[in-house]
Amino acid sequence: MPAATRSSVAAVTIVAKNYVAYARTLFSTFVSVEPDIERYVFIIDDLDGSEQIPEAQVISPTDVFDYEHFVNLAFSYDITEFATAVKPFVLRYLLARGFDRVVYFDPDIELFGRLDPVLDPLDAHDVTFTPHTTEPIPLDGKLPDEVVLLRAGAYNLGFIGVSNTPAAIAMLDWWAERLERFCLSDVESGLFVDQKWMDLVPGLMDRVAVVRHRGCNVAYWNLHDRHIDFVDPTVLRDGTPLIFFHYSGFDVRSPGELSKHQTRTYVSDEPGLRQLLENYSRRIIEFDHVGRLRIPYGFSAFSNGVQVDAFARKVIRDARAAGIRFPDPFDVRAEPSAWAYLNEPLPSERGVSRPLTRYLVAVSEVRKDLRVHFPDVLGRDRDRYIAWLRNDAATSIEPGYLRAAWEPVVRQAASRIGVNVAGYFRTESGVGEAGRAHVSALHEAAIPTKLLDFSAHAPSRGEDSTIPASADKAAYPINLVCVNADQVAHFEATSGSEFFKDRYNIGSWWWELPEFPDRWSSAFDPFDEIWVGTQFVATAVGRKSPVPVVLIPPVVNVGTAHPVPRASIGLVDGETTFLFLFDLYSVFERKNPLAVIESFRRAFAGGERVRLVLKWINGEHDPAGTERIRLAVGYDARISVIDRYMSRDEKNCLIATCDAYVSLHRSEGFGYTLAEAMALGRPVIATDWSGNTDFMTPSNSYPVGYRLRELGQDYGPYASDQLWADPDLDEAARAMREVYEQPQQARRKGERGREEVSARFSASAVARIIGRRIELIESRLPAKRKRWGRR
Repeated sequence: MPAATRSSVAAVTIVAKNYVAYARTLFSTFVSVEPDIERYVFIIDDLDGSEQIPEAQVISPTDVFDYEHFVNLAFSYDITEFATAVKPFVLRYLLARGFDRVVYFDPDIELFGRLDPVLDPLDAHDVTFTPHTTEPIPLDGKLPDEVVLLRAGAYNLGFIGVSNTPAAIAMLDWWAERLERFCLSDVESGLFVDQKWMDLVPGLMDRVAVVRHRGCNVAYWNLHDRHIDFVDPTVLRDGTPLIFFHYSGFDVRSPGELSKHQTRTYVSDEPGLRQLLENYSRRIIEFDHVGRLRIPYGFSAFSNGVQVDAFARKVIRDARAAGIRFPDPFDVRAEPSAWAYLNEPLPSERGVSRPLTRYLVAVSEVRKDLRVHFPDVLGRDRDRYIAWLRNDAATSIEPGYLRAAWEPVVRQAASRIGVNVAGYFRTESGVGEAGRAHVSALHEAAIPTKLLDFSAHAPSRGEDSTIPASADKAAYPINLVCVNADQVAHFEATSGSEFFKDRYNIGSWWWELPEFPDRWSSAFDPFDEIWVGTQFVATAVGRKSPVPVVLIPPVVNVGTAHPVPRASIGLVDGETTFLFLFDLYSVFERKNPLAVIESFRRAFAGGERVRLVLKWINGEHDPAGTERIRLAVGYDARISVIDRYMSRDEKNCLIATCDAYVSLHRSEGFGYTLAEAMALGRPVIATDWSGNTDFMTPSNSYPVGYRLRELGQDYGPYASDQLWADPDLDEAARAMREVYEQPQQARRKGERGREEVSARFSASAVARIIGRRIELIESRLPAKRKRWGRR
């Protein structure tokens, strides 16, 4: 890669309105030292776009995020967590604008020297960052020590640089997905906002540059071996030029104290450091920092004035993880309302007459001291817990939450407006199942539907009878089209233009790789919004979508399936049986059945009573793939193959009868068979990447590690330059071995998986989400296609 000119480099920082003086100070030093680098500021609470900064261009939240996505993320985190959670999104946005390099700096940084030490490595690397320290810290009882740095992370994310390369963008996608859920300042749980994740990056990527230049990111954490010169505070005493200094934890109103986070360095002993701090303090104050501190943070309170505290943010964050979104969490009168959701009574385990609200249950879950004193707040400890909430003078809970808890929450009746649903309702495929799932959730929510069956246009068999075949005409003002992006043009041509006219149109799409294909961009045109089933698909589609992308999880329905006598399905009693189901029409290389065979053989050399069952459909669409499977199986009598369709009940009973389910896929949009196996209480061993990570965790299954790689050639709709996962076959083999050797533990994981999948993907759980969304759409029908940024 050729060396970047300064004009192809962007520098960015992220602040709230009350911290703008820091951004101005940072970029005023860029004007002096690196004037050719383009400068940007992302202001997290500048929703009206009113802020202007002379030293840099302001990036509005509307430039980077869909409104609902942005505000739901904002209300999930406190100000520090949120300002760091948006970092990969902002970096990705600037790379998409065409910059060769983008460097991020925390706002409380000053630049003193040219950035060659951090920019030059990006000529040959994808990402670069700086370690907290490059020298050991004395074991003298002062802070910070190395234990503090281990908890915070090896690298300080006050600086990060990225190149405009596929690997860097993939890293930002990975990082953004993690920060969507886990950008928490929770050191006890091993999380420290965005920063701790970077410890994994040198293991995940090949081209990572760790900049050890002593003049970069100088701060309280490395001043034990870096000392500011007495005479010239722009160099260190050893002659190293100071590139940038990080004033983390420094209060500009107390320039005699270095940082609230440290006890190691005394400013009085460091005249050069004292001069540096005093100069910085003066510049910050000149930009009216003290005055701007009076500006309230934009996401600190609801519209009724009640502060959004850590407990409320946890509830909203958990709702996001469950796929629940609020059109505007700030507005307590919005429908659905985050305020009403927080204060909705939860059913009591013991049927008490006045159950607690969701918010008050969260208080008891977060505070360890309360869990000790009130272990059963929904049952026997409820009255004592309520008494404490009402009477403890030391409680920090706002009275507004307590008042709301004793008042009934009024909800509007469910929408009855009705939805026209088009889909492959008879087709035995993942897309067909997704359409049927939407219908079942709509019915559970008591929302009327008209069904338009498109099964005749699908290549898979069409004998699923879960939903009666229908050819209704569209009658309602909302359309839900459960047809993937690549088939939208065909659907338009078949259904006719009148189907979409004067209606609110929703597309329900699936996609299995991180990059949504540009060749399908026209498929967005008929739609007002797109529904997707997992966060993985939401990230891929959302990066390309000109309309809102909404996460509506699918219903996982296994009916009354149960284990059957093994002999009735060709299995043998006493064998530990592993199962993998797949559709060869869904691309052989993506489903990766040969990996399952190889891992099984690595796990069991011979002599164990084990069996692997491979069941697939649509082998006629891929005779070469079928032959590859049969050649790989060879004469191994421990491996059974089933090459045919089964009814839904027959398939589910097969899953229920086996001991574990295995999928070493390279990517999945959701992973229906994995979720179905978990819903049936079967332990699942599967690649820990793509859509199935929405419901698989180490506590409820056996996630298998992987490495990402480019495909290298086109496979069906998947282009050669895309990324997917190669699972670790040895790790998968160890998981199979663990299921075999520790069956009780495997069953416990299976039961936990059953509980969690049933709770999240039942028809009633999804109905609550889909019902709220239809209600919101109903309220927006008069202003169809009105962009949120121009409301």
